[in-house]
Amino acid sequence: MTSRQIECFLVAADKLNFTTASEILFLSQSNMSRNISSLEEELGMKLFERQKNKVLLTDQGVIMYEAFSQMNKYISSRVALAKNGSNAEQGKLTFGFLYYMDLDSFITEYLNHFRQKHPKIEVELISLPLKPLAHILESGEADIIISHDFSSNSNNNIISYELGTSPLYCVYSDNHPLSQKKDLSISDFQNQTFYLAETIASTDITHMVHKFASYYHLNNYKIKSVSYDTSLLNVGLGNGISVTDAISSQKIPNTFHLLKLDSTKFYTTIMMNWSKNNFNPAITAFVKDTLDIQN
Repeated sequence: MTSRQIECFLVAADKLNFTTASEILFLSQSNMSRNISSLEEELGMKLFERQKNKVLLTDQGVIMYEAFSQMNKYISSRVALAKNGSNAEQGKLTFGFLYYMDLDSFITEYLNHFRQKHPKIEVELISLPLKPLAHILESGEADIIISHDFSSNSNNNIISYELGTSPLYCVYSDNHPLSQKKDLSISDFQNQTFYLAETIASTDITHMVHKFASYYHLNNYKIKSVSYDTSLLNVGLGNGISVTDAISSQKIPNTFHLLKLDSTKFYTTIMMNWSKNNFNPAITAFVKDTLDIQN
């Protein structure tokens, strides 16, 4: 198995056309086909279904496409790290945030401090989709992810550090049947459906909902795990309520209302997460600077 064979496969998988892929790589079509066939033979599996004017990935091809893509990303990141050596004063540090979180005020102090101390390190902030954090960190898509404790993965390869806490709120909208009630309190929300975004509908947050439902004497409630957008839609329609924290609440529509839970009992912890397999020296520098500020 050669790097050229893998390159041919990845480009062909992107374009789903051997002719187009061979033109991109400046190869003859016969050479392209030979590289793909040799790779299939070595792997002992069929990667493409050949059709008249195009090719399609087989189920095995889809799996190998992801594997080879991740391998290339990993090698590229290791090459960049090797070029920089152990010098934490240059390079790049990528921070990831779940897209519904507004962390400007929460992490700005740490970032500004880091930039002042390490001006030659490029700092990039990216918004992340709702997918397992461990996958994002292991793939190198982000070096450090800022998340809630209940969206952090219990993975032995992930190191997590507590940055602070954020109070929790019960969320309802103008369309909720109780929205016009005078002196509305959390205990008024009986017989409700809680719509929790899938990324936070973990055992921890579900347990917390049960805990505060008991604390506020809420009866006959249900919990539904849905996409983040679906949770907003249903709360907006008045079909039920949800739970958010102070950081995420800045992203919800202005037709939504918040009732703060008892902050001594109900809050979420904001975590900083990184992979122990990521040897980017800038991670160590940022963690050290953060600890210096907190101490």
